[in-house]
Amino acid sequence: MRQDKTTPAPQELTDEKLRAEWERDPKARAEFMNFADFASFAKAQASGKLRILRRPE
Repeated sequence: MRQDKTTPAPQELTDEKLRAEWERDPKARAEFMNFADFASFAKAQASGKLRILRRPE
């Protein structure tokens, strides 16, 4: 799986790190209803179970 520079490896994702990201990123809080949803999304993306598809620019 290819990860961008902002996505830590799955073993590096801890609830503390995710909580810090959640608290400092207003876009994440606007996109997700609660921290649990954000944490689940981040862990799934980091483990390769989820991909974000984007159109080429």
